[in-house]
Amino acid sequence: MLIVDAEKDPYVLWPLHVADDSQRRKGDRDPATRARRCKSSTESANLDLLRSAAVILVFVNHLLLFLGLTHEGEFLRPLGRWGVQLFFVHSSLVLMMSLERQNRFRYASPYSAFLLRRCFRIFPLSVLFVGVVCWFHLPLGHLESRAFLPAQFGASTIAANLLLVQNITGSESVLEPLWSLPYEVQICFVL
Repeated sequence: MLIVDAEKDPYVLWPLHVADDSQRRKGDRDPATRARRCKSSTESANLDLLRSAAVILVFVNHLLLFLGLTHEGEFLRPLGRWGVQLFFVHSSLVLMMSLERQNRFRYASPYSAFLLRRCFRIFPLSVLFVGVVCWFHLPLGHLESRAFLPAQFGASTIAANLLLVQNITGSESVLEPLWSLPYEVQICFVL
């Protein structure tokens, strides 16, 4: 019998050199389980690559804007838009995979469980940051003006940001990165 060292060979799905069955993960003998585990790690690597490309594009765009090195119409100006579009594609894939995982569990209503999990994942941190910025009147960085300006927001703007509906109400985002969260929350209801 050929013994393969799983640590040296990345293509081995299950180490054959483990003599004791109790040391193997449950289900390692099942080919479907091994294939699912391999597929999930490949999907994760692809999603990581997509996320990394999006981060780099948005970061470079923001850096160029903040330093005043890009002007309207230049080739580098659309980098941020491309990065944001990649983020939306990434978020859609992750949301669909999350919804698919919910179907594997035996919930009375998988969609309700999915929505509840998304809300508890997004809203607490969002509410915390909006509250901190508004309570302490923290200065916020604006890319176009290349300056940090004090935060002054009305009650309706704060309420829209707390509920993540500023895109519907036309309110300014208290924190610039929060502009995309309403879209993510609203797309969960469309799924």
